[in-house]
Amino acid sequence: MSEVSLFIYWHVAPADAAAAEAAARDFQARCRIQYPGLQAHLFRRQDGDRARVTLMETYACAAGVPNTLRADAETALTRWALSGRHVEVFETAD
Repeated sequence: MSEVSLFIYWHVAPADAAAAEAAARDFQARCRIQYPGLQAHLFRRQDGDRARVTLMETYACAAGVPNTLRADAETALTRWALSGRHVEVFETAD
């Protein structure tokens, strides 16, 4: 059985990046409590034009990512996203 992982990326204004990152870390901490065994990570990339920062959240769980988590993650943190949140779902290939 393949493990399903979520990858969610979104753009934020540089002036809002620290607050958006803090909100994302808080959301992920709540998710880890609600879904034991969940692995959640946050990545940051400063885009070259400096007009935006790209944030990437990842979510994985050995038992699979619950549909409730997927729904919550898709709608969370939208107030910070300049161009919406882009959700990608991948399965392990090995």
